[in-house]
Parts: sequence; C-alpha cells; structure tokens
Amino acid sequence: MIRIRRSDDRGFAHYGWLESRYCFSFASYFDPDFMGLANLRACNEDSLHPGASIDPCQFQQTEVFSLILEGQAQFHDSLGRKGTFKSPGGAVLLSAANEIDFNLTNNGAGKTLRMLQLWLTPTNGVPLQADLQQAKLSPLTVSCWSPHRMVATAP
Repeated sequence: MIRIRRSDDRGFAHYGWLESRYCFSFASYFDPDFMGLANLRACNEDSLHPGASIDPCQFQQTEVFSLILEGQAQFHDSLGRKGTFKSPGGAVLLSAANEIDFNLTNNGAGKTLRMLQLWLTPTNGVPLQADLQQAKLSPLTVSCWSPHRMVATAP
C-alpha cells in the first residue's frame, strides 16, 4: 500500500545555519512510521545559509547523492577530492567505502543554498568502492522537486 505524505508533514529542524526537511527519521527527528524505504535511508531537503558549512560527515558503505536546487556549493572529502557545483542541476554522487569524511560549504555569494540529499546503503552484499562523480542534470529534472509536492512511500 502506498502512503501519501505531504511536504508539510515531513520532519523539520532549524539549526540557525541550516534548515532541514526530513522525509525519514534523521538526526533529531524520529518517526517510527518513516524509517526509510528499502535501501533509501535519507531524503533531506536542506537550506544552508550563506557562508555556512555542513561539518564533515563520516560515511561508510553509503552512497550520498546531493542535488543543488538553488545556489552553489563547494565540497571536499578526506581523499583530497574537491570541486564546486551549482544550480540548476549540479549533482555529486559520493560512494563512501570505508570511513570517508565529506564536507560541503555554501559559497554562493550571499545566497541560501537549497539542495536535496539522498543517502542509500547497498543491499546486494557487494562492498562499495570509493568514488566521487559530478554531473549536471537537466533543469526539467530539477524543477520536478518542489517543497510543495507530496512524497509517497510504501511500508
């Protein structure tokens, strides 16, 4: 059965420098009815204030897909990889094999950075290889995500 969950029903946190909307239980938000979907562990819409950084997060056996909806970000990881991606459609896919730190900073000249971040864990038993890929998605793809749309999940 598919359950409809409206955007305004998602979890919310405001940390002063970061505002986040959580589709599933994450960080300080906990909802036992929304713990993830298959191997999708996080689906967060984040607004990072100008000049702010997300502290390095350590990932292990996780794929992290970040899509810029508005703004520009700079990233680097503990393997020395770095780059910049911007809207609309700038995307980064981090495949974290073993304890990779990933840091992201809003370097968008006084503008708030809005991004969608998905965290996935492998389910096929094959360990991930460390990798980082950048892509540019079409504006049509990016325009499909709106804070006013609904999110549907299955139990």
